[in-house]
Amino acid sequence: MTRNYGIDIILLTVIVKVLFLPLSQKSMKSMRDMQRLQPQMAKLREKFKDDRERLNKEMMELYRRHRVNPSAAACRCSCSSRCSSASIKR
Repeated sequence: MTRNYGIDIILLTVIVKVLFLPLSQKSMKSMRDMQRLQPQMAKLREKFKDDRERLNKEMMELYRRHRVNPSAAACRCSCSSRCSSASIKR
């Protein structure tokens, strides 16, 4: 790239951020949607606290009704922790 390692690192950082931007945006949207569902999820947990299977079924129905993907919200956390742990190992 260039002959200056500092500029190379900055350019690489910008390129990686731009490549991961769509994934980050989708993940943030999903996290906001999950936060909006928290009161309803708490009610379901209280209602079905003794029946774990029924609770999971109702939660999946809630996610489906509101078109929320719970795994997309978790993606940002796992991606950022992987990136930070990779940078710490170096």
